[in-house]
Amino acid sequence: MCSSDLRPPLFTLELGPVDGAFGFSTSVDEFEATPIALFSQALDLLHEVPQVESSVLKRLFLGKQKFLKSVHQDFPVPANLKTQMEQDLKKACQPLRDYIRQYDHFIEFMNMDLTEYVRSYEEREASLKEDELEIERLLAEKQKVLDFIPQFITIGMFNIKLESINRSLAAKYDQLIRMIMSLIAEKASAKAKF
Repeated sequence: MCSSDLRPPLFTLELGPVDGAFGFSTSVDEFEATPIALFSQALDLLHEVPQVESSVLKRLFLGKQKFLKSVHQDFPVPANLKTQMEQDLKKACQPLRDYIRQYDHFIEFMNMDLTEYVRSYEEREASLKEDELEIERLLAEKQKVLDFIPQFITIGMFNIKLESINRSLAAKYDQLIRMIMSLIAEKASAKAKF
C-alpha cells in the first residue's frame, strides 16, 4: 500500500468506564444513526426550496409561495442510498463493537468493591510472605494491564484514545495495593505491641 493511500481517521473516540462497563465517548449507535437522520433531514429540506420566479417577479406571481418539486424519501434512488448508507455504517462500526469486547474481562475488577476484597483478604489471616506475594501479584497484574492497553489505536475510520481506561484501571490497582499495604502495616503494628 502506498503512503498516499493512507487516510487519517475521521473520528476520535475515547474508551473509558461508563456506568459499570466500558464505553465510547460517543456511542456506536449514534455513529450509525446520525448520518441517516441527517440524510433524511436533507431530503425533507429540499421540499422547502422556494421557486425563484415568485421572488424576482413579484407582480406576476401573486399569492402563495411556490416550492420547487423535489425528491421524496420513498423514491427508489434515495431509498436505495439510505439502505446502502445503513449497511455501510453498520459494517464500518462493527470493528468498534468487536474491539470493546476485548475489555470485558476488566469489568469485574473495575466494579469490585475494594473494601470488601480487603476485608475478605484480612479474614484469610495471611502470613507476611503471603502478603508480600499478594502485593507482587497485584503489581504484576497492574503492569500486565498497562502493557496490554495502548495509549491509542486506529480502527478503520476511528482513532480510539485509551488513556482514560488506562488511568482508571491503574488507579484502581494502586488503591487496592495501598489498602492491602495499610492492612499489612496495621498487622505489623499489632504484632509489635505484643
